[in-house]
Amino acid sequence: MTISTWPPAASTASPLPMCRIRGRDSRRTRLRAAIGAGAQHREERRAYTARRLLDGWHTGLGLRDRIIAGVGTGRIGRRTIEIAREFGMRVVAFDQVQDAAAATRLGFTYGPLDEVLAQADVMTRLLLSSPSTVGLLGERQFAAMKDRAILINAARCNVVDSEALVRALANGKLRAAGLDVLPQEPLIREEAEIFRQDKTVHASDLKALVANHVLLRFPDVLVTPHNAYNTDTALARIMETTITNVEGFAAGRAVNQVQAAA
Repeated sequence: MTISTWPPAASTASPLPMCRIRGRDSRRTRLRAAIGAGAQHREERRAYTARRLLDGWHTGLGLRDRIIAGVGTGRIGRRTIEIAREFGMRVVAFDQVQDAAAATRLGFTYGPLDEVLAQADVMTRLLLSSPSTVGLLGERQFAAMKDRAILINAARCNVVDSEALVRALANGKLRAAGLDVLPQEPLIREEAEIFRQDKTVHASDLKALVANHVLLRFPDVLVTPHNAYNTDTALARIMETTITNVEGFAAGRAVNQVQAAA
């Protein structure tokens, strides 16, 4: 049985247990993060303008002996670190809950967030979303990063301040970004929703929507459709876990129950 911690207050208000579905394909997700680092130039990439070509041929980023920062060292974060080591990368990490055994086994070191960001050529963001991680990467953190670093976000969107990310890309602080998630994805899917009479739209939602459109058009941003986990085996595990959760509830025992944060 897996016991998890999740902070939303709603989980404590409901009379029904909230259960986790642990079926997503961590191998595919970590590979998406690795591919984002190694092939970060889609159009950084595809046809450069004549002006840029006059400046010389664009070169990619060699990964051997580069430093990757793992922001988040849970199950998927650890798998990403393993792949990074296969590429010959050095690894530093930040997590609010440190795993000393994993650090020893995989050969990486933990440090404060700003120090980790200042060293990294590539930064992978694989933290869970929680009140303590919302906006974790904002203006100050981007300023602390090494110039021309690459950001890979294959987890949750609200850990990264989208406006700060747009500015970091626009002013050249970041070399590129690979994003499997964007804020306000439901609004992107159906933007006409904002005009429904019964729909309350906050200014922050509209700013996030505009930031998304800017990110989608940046030549040095690769966006994938929040789909890094999606394989036939992962979907089968999700269905199996869902059935196990329902059967456990019917039998009077909660399986994979999520515990509200204290």
